[in-house]
Parts: sequence; C-alpha cells; structure tokens
Amino acid sequence: MTNPVKLKFLLSFTLLSFVFTSAQTRFTHEVGIILGTGSMQTDYGARNQFQSTFGNFGFAIGAVHYLSFFKSNWERPYFADHFKIRTELSYMTNKFKHHGRWVENKPPDNPLRAMHGGNRMFNIGAQLEYYFDSFYEGEMNLFTNDESNFNPYLSVGFQFNFFKPYVISDLGDWHQDITLLPEKWQLPGAVFEGRGTTYSFIIGGGTRYRVNEDWEIVGDLRFQHFFSNKVDGLNAPVAENKNREWLVFFNVGLVYHLPYRF
Repeated sequence: MTNPVKLKFLLSFTLLSFVFTSAQTRFTHEVGIILGTGSMQTDYGARNQFQSTFGNFGFAIGAVHYLSFFKSNWERPYFADHFKIRTELSYMTNKFKHHGRWVENKPPDNPLRAMHGGNRMFNIGAQLEYYFDSFYEGEMNLFTNDESNFNPYLSVGFQFNFFKPYVISDLGDWHQDITLLPEKWQLPGAVFEGRGTTYSFIIGGGTRYRVNEDWEIVGDLRFQHFFSNKVDGLNAPVAENKNREWLVFFNVGLVYHLPYRF
C-alpha cells in the first residue's frame, strides 16, 4: 500500500511544479469583440460580374481570443516577438439575390428575378498571425512615443462552419409548386435547405492600433474559401454552378489585454 504521506508529498510537488512552470511561461492573453461585413460569391447571379461578386452582403458579430508567447521564458525568440494565435467564435447572416443582365428589366413575375435567399452561419476557428513590428519594441513605444502605434500583420487559418441556408420565391411557396423556381433549380438536389457543416480556408491581413497599455483597435480583411457548394443553398448539377462559395470579409474589433499571464 502506498504511504499516504509520500502520496501527499508527491501530489504537492507535482502541483507546485505545475504552478512554477506556468508562472515561468507567462503566456499573454487578449480578448475582444468584432463586427464585420462581407460579400459572398455564390450561385446567385452570373459569375465574373461585379454585382454578383460584391453585391450580396452579410453581417457578422463575434468574440476573439489571442494567445502569444511574448513575455514568456523563451527570451524573446523571433516567433514569440512576431506571432499570435487567434481563435474566433462568430455568427453571420447573409442575404442573396440574382444580379446581372439575366434579371435586369425583367417583369416581377420572372422566376429568376423573384428568387432570393440567404443563410445563417456559426463559425469557430483559429488563425496564425504574423506581425511586421516587434511586440517588445511596441511595448517600449508606449512610454517613449517614438514610433507609430500601428502594427500590420498577415494571417492564415481555418474555420469550421455550421450553416443553414434558405431559398424564397416572391411568386409563392415553391415547396408546394417547384415550377415557381427557374428550371435548373427544379432538378433533384438542386436546392438545399438543411443544416450543413463544412471547413473553410482563410488568408488575409490587417493592422492593429495601440490605444493605450490595455486596449487596441483591430482592422482585418480576409479571403475565405468554403469546401462546400451548399453554403448558399443552391447546388444545381450544371456547369455554371459548379464552383464552391467564397467570401471577402472585413471586420473591426476592440481588443483588451488581460492584466495577468498564465
């Protein structure tokens, strides 16, 4: 049987070692909120037309967390002085409608003109951000005011997306009368209104502006490619609708530096 005194000593030693190691590591943490808007390229409208590419906007709100190794026990290596890991939880809504010459000057009872839709998405993901300026020098600038408070960065990452699209016709309930939709979306499986999940790849960049020791403003522009063709609810088995959805998204946020390290 294990000696209770030895067991208590071992547990105490393990706990103290963990606390000591964590105290020495001292990761830095930041939390914040973001608001943004973006345009999603979908099967609504004609491809390679400005209105179709940038005319279907959505809005998002989210929470972010930043982890960095600045002020750790790594003695300021390059990675700790220029990289952050950002995790994000966000909610986004989008509305879609057809644009371009196929709906321009068409009567209101035209099936394509009467067709519109949207989706709702929950997103969770992470991205690695590379900052051009040193975090250490940025801390020093707070006291000397010798340099700009801006710090631009590049980012790359992934998200896991939960989406629920919907399709509407102003002519009536197309679920009861499928002929209210244009012909190619009358085909079996051409319209998807269920709950779906997919991954997406993100690449982008932005900048931070240091307001004071505790607060920063963040501006971020990203390109996001989805690994699904059902995000918009349209999946017609025709050549012009074979491409997956992608998103250009801009957001701004307010970030708070937590006053403790762990």
